[in-house]
Amino acid sequence: MQNKTYYAMYIDECIAEAELHEFFKRELRDAGYSGCSFRRAFNQVEITIKVGEPQIVWGENYERIHQIESVIALRLNLPLNAVSIFTDKIMFRGLSADILCDQLSAKLMDQVPIRQAAMSVIKSAMRAKAAGCQVIISGKLRQQRANSQKYKEGIIVTAGQPGKEFVDRAIRHIKMRQGVIGIQIQVFNPNARNQFGRVLVMPDYVEVL
Repeated sequence: MQNKTYYAMYIDECIAEAELHEFFKRELRDAGYSGCSFRRAFNQVEITIKVGEPQIVWGENYERIHQIESVIALRLNLPLNAVSIFTDKIMFRGLSADILCDQLSAKLMDQVPIRQAAMSVIKSAMRAKAAGCQVIISGKLRQQRANSQKYKEGIIVTAGQPGKEFVDRAIRHIKMRQGVIGIQIQVFNPNARNQFGRVLVMPDYVEVL
């Protein structure tokens, strides 16, 4: 059997990580899932999940997390003890666009008025010390013709590298009686950190000594 090239292995890793993200997004919605990191070392796989409620992921006597590890091991064709899952608790839920998207989806499914639901989500983000929050809701909202409504407070950086590093984005689609409604939320976190835990600084920030 011919060995895979580096590029083929890289593509396989990306596909596996995308599948895991989609699986966790559906399976751990009740725990406030916000993202994951995937790391493979030889025949061992370490996955770190960012959630708002780690206890829900663990389950009673850690049964649920062991079941998830078994499912992932079967999908990746690895031994059952080769997958380890760690949880990272989100301290400020209002700074996670994924959690806010799930909250807004639940409110809209409960027939809460659109403006009231959007503003409550924005206030949650601003209470968590976000520099800005923007909510866009698209679809057949109040009439047969589809349109979009935008609600915003504070500032949102959209261009360049700061727009990728400081702004957390999330998209959800919910099925309503009148059709499918799309939700997009952007949260500007002024105290964002990189993968090494270092606080990021805006390029135009100037400190006068």
